[in-house]
Amino acid sequence: MAVASSLNAPGGTYSWTLPNITSGSFLIRVSLSSNGTINDVSNAVFSNVGALIVNAPNGGESWTAFSSQTISWTPNGTSGTYVIDYSTNNGTTWTNVTPSYPTGGNTYSWSPVPNTPSSQCKVRVSDISDLTCKTDQSNNTFFILSSVNVLTPNGGE
Repeated sequence: MAVASSLNAPGGTYSWTLPNITSGSFLIRVSLSSNGTINDVSNAVFSNVGALIVNAPNGGESWTAFSSQTISWTPNGTSGTYVIDYSTNNGTTWTNVTPSYPTGGNTYSWSPVPNTPSSQCKVRVSDISDLTCKTDQSNNTFFILSSVNVLTPNGGE
């Protein structure tokens, strides 16, 4: 996979964001753009552990208060113990769902979903061993809907 092509790199350096791929066998090859036979390859393989990724809710969902919903994530090299938070204001402030959730899996049954209606909700999952680097939140907002049904007046009175 090409990272960059025809790059002018004064000083012989290039800053690169690693892809979200977990592998223990990465190598880097640098080639002269005008003559690909002039190149060099890393002397040894290196590893990369992909990021923790929130899969659900990830935006657009409508969850009803007092229901049971599944929060899911891709763990990628985490400790297996998580802090889960939610926000009703697009991540400006966070409320704790669980301070320490040990699991061998990648889901949490959020039950009951709190009665905090908002169209600006997000969920954040963080590895308890590295709360600043191994963390992710919903890419977009989702809805928490009130479970209250108005019986009267309901129109036509």
